Amino acid sequence: MSGDQDMKAGERHPCGEIEMVIDRVEGGYAILVTGDGDRVSWPIGELPPGAGPGMVVRVSIRVDAEGTGDLRKQVKGLLDDLLETST
Repeated sequence: MSGDQDMKAGERHPCGEIEMVIDRVEGGYAILVTGDGDRVSWPIGELPPGAGPGMVVRVSIRVDAEGTGDLRKQVKGLLDDLLETST
């Protein structure tokens, strides 16, 4: 493992990062497994180059403020359209 050598697969990193093991590939998806045994299907095209079964990968998650704002505007537009057509 690179970085935090004492982290085990499935442990949560303080920055919204989790280590997972690539268990296998099924169809176009890699099955990633946490240390708790939870499974996630991940598109194989989104894996790092050279990643394969038995390898540990780090998956990070963060809030996308711009994407959230765009989504809220889109939803508001849809709701406004619905309310406009229903009256």
